[in-house]
Amino acid sequence: MDKRPLLVTSALALVIALAGCGNGTAGSVSTDAATSTPSMTPSATAPAPSVSPEPTPAPTETTAPTPAATWTGETAYDACIAFHRKKTEAAGFDPDASTWNDYSPEVVRQNGDQWTVDLIGTVTADNGTTNEGVFSCAVAGTPASPRVTEFTGG
Repeated sequence: MDKRPLLVTSALALVIALAGCGNGTAGSVSTDAATSTPSMTPSATAPAPSVSPEPTPAPTETTAPTPAATWTGETAYDACIAFHRKKTEAAGFDPDASTWNDYSPEVVRQNGDQWTVDLIGTVTADNGTTNEGVFSCAVAGTPASPRVTEFTGG
């Protein structure tokens, strides 16, 4: 069913109703002498309702997820020292009995996502004897969730 005639009739009724409201100067009624039918002559046309478009939403910024931090040679070296300290203490020994050389790029190797770290330094035994020592770690995972194990070669 076509709804246009109903819409036009409703709009016309609204215009007529609005024309009769106001201070009496909105229009004048005249009579056609030939037909004796009064007709409405509005003095001003009613403005058509304006449709404004919906406001365009402001674009939102999107950011790519920040990738997880990755290991560097120095952070892998520090993780290996921390692992050795925990392992030594868990075995009932003094973790400060080992003194490792400062970080050097020559003691770390990367193979894919895994780092191999060689701690080189001195280890003091309970009887006071000091020996050169090497302890190797395999470091994987992320700095936030490290997986460090003793590396025995291979």
